[in-house]
Amino acid sequence: MKKSYFFKMLCTGITWVYCAATVQAGQIVTQKDRDWAKQAVRMAEKEKKLSSISARNTVGVLYFNNTSGRSELNPLQKGLAIMLITDLMKIDSIQVVERVKLQALLDEMYFGSSGIVDAKTAPRVGQLLGAYYLSSGDIAGGAASDLSITPVLIDVPLEKVAQQKITAGTVEDIFRMEKEILFGIVQQLNISLSSRERAELNKPLTASAAAAFAFFLGIDLSDKGSYAEAAKMFEKALLEDKYFTLAKDSLQEMKSLGLTDSASATTQSTTPAKPVAEAEGGSSFGAVALTVLGLAVVGGGVAFALSSSGDDDTPAAPAAEGPSITSSNPANGGRLEDCQGGTLYFYFNKAIQNCADVTISGGWSRSGNPPQSIVNSTELHVGYAASRTTGSVCYDKDSDTMTVVVSGCQDREGRTMQNATFSFTDGGM
Repeated sequence: MKKSYFFKMLCTGITWVYCAATVQAGQIVTQKDRDWAKQAVRMAEKEKKLSSISARNTVGVLYFNNTSGRSELNPLQKGLAIMLITDLMKIDSIQVVERVKLQALLDEMYFGSSGIVDAKTAPRVGQLLGAYYLSSGDIAGGAASDLSITPVLIDVPLEKVAQQKITAGTVEDIFRMEKEILFGIVQQLNISLSSRERAELNKPLTASAAAAFAFFLGIDLSDKGSYAEAAKMFEKALLEDKYFTLAKDSLQEMKSLGLTDSASATTQSTTPAKPVAEAEGGSSFGAVALTVLGLAVVGGGVAFALSSSGDDDTPAAPAAEGPSITSSNPANGGRLEDCQGGTLYFYFNKAIQNCADVTISGGWSRSGNPPQSIVNSTELHVGYAASRTTGSVCYDKDSDTMTVVVSGCQDREGRTMQNATFSFTDGGM
């Protein structure tokens, strides 16, 4: 059957089992998901028209389309969707479509391994999934590791596509870029976030770009049924970031489903994934992974790579790198609060035992009791306020820019992080 036939026939039957999910589901497509998709399609064939969507707070995320012509960016097609779904599920006021349901349905409708849905058919896919809004977009790339993402938000009932602000950077900036897309969705949907939700949304999926790309590759391999190779990619992700919860959970999920040998699928594995040819296009995932992880190591200290050819299956040992740190916008929504102050959140790529000092300048100072604290070994929270205040008047606030220097942070092995400097303004970072 042709895809267009399914689009015309699918309807309410799809949502009788599932409309959306509010709790983070698994990442591995199971037989149960496939059975659901088959039954949904069969039921839809009996219907004559697509139904309306009653729940306005349902959001789905389609895979992003890599238009750059650079195959090393392919993991971001599903990767961006995974990051956005993971974050959106932290918002209590909306329901979010599970990725595995989307993947199972796309497989059943013969969309191919990429699962890319074009703009013309996206609104109908949204109706099939019971999503009032769909997020998606295009990935474009320039020279070296540069890339830009043009996100869109689709109003499914109106079949209206609203373009969001383009975000750009390098591969290492992918976490910041995803957050810009995320908060753009929040703004467009007029979602009011609690301070707890905003703090959770500011947290990156992982502190390691290489870990993220390895995980994205693993998910795509799993979707194609290459479970042994997928498990090894999850292991690679955990070698880069042993606190990467989603990678750990996905590996455990595969073990519990009997899709991988628990004796070989461990976070201590040093056997690289063998190249796996894609079902479409004929490119090698080993070669793609090698290029992607090569880009991701810029400034990241990653020391392993995957072999796409030859007989040498021994990867380089991970370098004994010190910890690294990333920052999020101030918890109040990306703006410095005059006089009142607020909290800055920083995230480490590994467990930290202490930080020697945090200095703040620009007419601002540390505030709170204590003014700085390490939380869950991987987060640094720093309180801030204007230097002096009298009523609603700020004194000694001589700049709209706050400069924060974090120094002397050590991991549990005693390795010291290089000093890191961050700037925040009245408009955010």
